[in-house]
Amino acid sequence: MGMYTDWNIVCTVKPEYIELIDNFIKTSEFPKEEEIPLFITKWQEYLKRICRSYTIENDENYDYVPPFGINGIWGYKNELNGNIWSFSGAIKNYNDEIQVFLVKVLAPLTLTIDQCWISSEWRRDSCKPKFSESDSEDESHIYHITDSDIRTHTWRKLMI
Repeated sequence: MGMYTDWNIVCTVKPEYIELIDNFIKTSEFPKEEEIPLFITKWQEYLKRICRSYTIENDENYDYVPPFGINGIWGYKNELNGNIWSFSGAIKNYNDEIQVFLVKVLAPLTLTIDQCWISSEWRRDSCKPKFSESDSEDESHIYHITDSDIRTHTWRKLMI
């Protein structure tokens, strides 16, 4: 079956990509090829290579990949307020899709990544359970990844 990896991200989008992100949130698609930045095209090629895309009536669709996913521990959201993009969800991160998305797509789209929390089911299962209201919440399962880490590491070195 597999384990889910969740994300909760808040970032500041570069002015030149606000319309692109707004369109993406509303339609689940990027504009046609001539308008797509090269790093988005490479992301789409990666998704095809790892079989995270499907074709319906000659249209390529991408499903179950960041920033879209299912309801996770932080719920599901994907919203743009001005230039602040907030999104959360979960997927099965079999091919390091989340790491690749953070480094190869999110970093070039944004000025800053203000919050990036990542958690996985297997890490949550290994944490100390909360038995009563007086017990403190064990948040050791949450990776707090910094803007600097995302921008200075390759996706292979970004540990999730």
